[in-house]
Amino acid sequence: MDKVLKEDDVIADLSSIDKYPQVTKLCKPDDGDQIITVAQVPGLQLTIPSQCLTDDVTITLTVYYWDSPYRCGLPSQDDTNLINLSPIVRLEPDGYQFNCQQSNKVMLQLPIPSADELCQKFDINNIGELALQLAQRNQLDAKWHIEIVADLPDITITKANDISCILIPICHFSDRFVFFRTIYSKVTRFLFRSYQQEVIAVGYLSSIDVAQSMVNLTLYLIRSDFNDARINRIVHGSSQDIKLSCGRNNKAILENGLYKIIFDLYGLQCKHTLERDLKIDWSDNVEGYHQYDYHCVILNSIDQLRRVADFEIKPIGNQKNQNSEYITLEMPPSASSESSSSPLTPTTTQTDQASANTANNISVNQLQQVLDNNSEEFSRYVPVDAMLSILKRKKILDDRDVTNIGNKQHKQDRIDSLFEIFHKHLSGIDLLTFCQLLQKQGKRSTQEFGRKLETELTQSTS
Repeated sequence: MDKVLKEDDVIADLSSIDKYPQVTKLCKPDDGDQIITVAQVPGLQLTIPSQCLTDDVTITLTVYYWDSPYRCGLPSQDDTNLINLSPIVRLEPDGYQFNCQQSNKVMLQLPIPSADELCQKFDINNIGELALQLAQRNQLDAKWHIEIVADLPDITITKANDISCILIPICHFSDRFVFFRTIYSKVTRFLFRSYQQEVIAVGYLSSIDVAQSMVNLTLYLIRSDFNDARINRIVHGSSQDIKLSCGRNNKAILENGLYKIIFDLYGLQCKHTLERDLKIDWSDNVEGYHQYDYHCVILNSIDQLRRVADFEIKPIGNQKNQNSEYITLEMPPSASSESSSSPLTPTTTQTDQASANTANNISVNQLQQVLDNNSEEFSRYVPVDAMLSILKRKKILDDRDVTNIGNKQHKQDRIDSLFEIFHKHLSGIDLLTFCQLLQKQGKRSTQEFGRKLETELTQSTS
């Protein structure tokens, strides 16, 4: 399991839930300042000065943690992981406007229970040093409105009962939460309890045993908030495996509870049980997916194998939604179209290609000059320990480089060693990749250094 933060270190009770925390209160201007809290979510607080209310209003505060469909609609960035720092909080009546004044503001306090662990991981003193983003939308909006926290006035980081919180002045009610993005997948993504999640269905066929007319079928049900890189690490099929397409919508929202997964005969016949039990508890499932393997006989000729199998996911517990979900797996139209159209296949944009061409044209002397001009910032902003495995995976460093750097006792020595390797051996395209990796870190200063370094790299050839 690739995570470094333990849920027990963040929230004491991650047990399965059957409803979302909610508080409703009638607020009147004559009753003075109002403070609304939610017992199940320490640190969450809404403070309403009496001067901001013009009439009586019944206010409802609901916490949706990080569940679907409430989190859906975020812009995707396939090469980074979105880390939710606060739960999603809904304030109602939706769109209600306050009488905002400079001296009296309605303040929403969102808890960030993972702040201390993240500060330690990213070697920062304050959670505000990360590139925090605030998402908000009204209930009828399909997309979230995203703002950079550092660009917003009057937002502060504070502590409430030893829990780091972000204080946000608001003038109207909507859904809100705080997050940041990072290239690291080893930052825990499950900081809060969960009642339901949206999953995507992914199916794979192994190489077909033509003589025996046998094949292995694997069905994955994976959280839909995983990016493509993480999904690829989960499925890790061989190059001979066939990625199946879904004949119907391949997404479904599954609540906590018991289910039956029923294999319906179509192009394949399962040699084992057709019904399997599925227990969903998203608060406990830290991997974020379920996998089912079937050893099957091909019923028709291989050439006629089009519709592979149907699955019914049938609730048999106390779920509120007792309707079954259905999945149809089909052969892709062709191997070539599958490989070119798969959402898991990386593509190169024209912008990326232009940057790559520029990087390929940079001379060794130009590259060394760019590094020399930024040596102090390199030492200050490059998170050397966190990036070694990424640089190895990108083949910028080899095993010997990683070992030699890792054996240095002091951090500054490790940074100097990395700088020296870059200075002597790095190509222009490798430095460009390094710049882009820096821009996908969670720390704002590191992102800014990555952008500055890339700009100087591309300008050095002009």
